Formats: sequence, structure tokens, C-alpha cells
Amino acid sequence: MKFLHLLPATILVVAASFSFNAMSADGIVTESPSAKVQEPHDQTASLNSILDFEEAAKSGETASAYQRCNPTIYTRYTSVKLNTKKTVASFTHGGASVCNRYGFTIYRNYDGHDLRVTLVNSDGKKIRGGYGEAVYTRVYDAGTYYWEVENKTTTGSDTYGGMAYEVISNN
Repeated sequence: MKFLHLLPATILVVAASFSFNAMSADGIVTESPSAKVQEPHDQTASLNSILDFEEAAKSGETASAYQRCNPTIYTRYTSVKLNTKKTVASFTHGGASVCNRYGFTIYRNYDGHDLRVTLVNSDGKKIRGGYGEAVYTRVYDAGTYYWEVENKTTTGSDTYGGMAYEVISNN
């Protein structure tokens, strides 16, 4: 009750914040930056897309335009000895230009070691990475690929750096 006299001023401030238009120097009204025009949803195109997919499914075919990548995500724990490389995961890519995204992330570095991730092919050629704890890339050539982790820490004795990592593919 003791702040009841502030109610009309509060209502006025709230109302003004919802519908604010500014006048520029030349007299043209401009909308506030928070006003956004949303694109209308094309219901006809969405319905036709669903009908096309159902028709393809009836004939036992899946139209390539409607294929979706099935993501695969798994997490593991491993350790890598000081100043050595270790292959911790691999995948085979069929060479398609769709569903070709892959990733590897060290999301927990238990011992604070300098760990580096590299993606190499079956010939040992570096495809991506080697400088950080996460690598995301697209692969276009068919073949088998390997995720290698290198423990670049050069100090200490024959100890291991523990890590939890996540491997992601949408193939």
C-alpha cells in the first residue's frame, strides 16, 4: 500500500517500452531495433513436402531430398602417456557429399596436460587438427579415418594424462 502512488508511473513506463518508435531528424518514423518481421510459414509447401515423402515411402523408396543424417555420439575415457600419440577412435566414410560431418572433443582434461587432436586417414596423412582439443570437419573422400590424440606435455615423469572425450558423426 505504501508504494501505490508509484503504480501509474510504472504502468506508463512499461507501456512505453512495448511500443517505442523514434522520429529521425528528417521526420521519418523508424521502428525500434527490437521490432522484427517474422516470415510467414508456407503451409502449402510444407504439406506438399510431407505428401511427397509419404508417396516415396509407399513405393519403398526414400527420396534423397528427404534423407536425414543419423547422428552418432559417444563418450569415453582414456589416458595418453607424456609426449606420445594414441589412436582413440576411427570411422569409415563412404565418400558421399551428404552426412559427412565429424567431430572430436576433449571435454574433460583431468590432469591439465597439453593434449592435441588430429584426424588422419589410413595413409597417416593429416586431414585436420593438431593444434587444439576439438576438431570438427567435413570428409569427402571415401576411406577409413582415425582420431589421434597427442600428449605434448614434455615435463614430468612417465605419467599419463587422463581425458574424457566425445566423438560425433552424422553418418
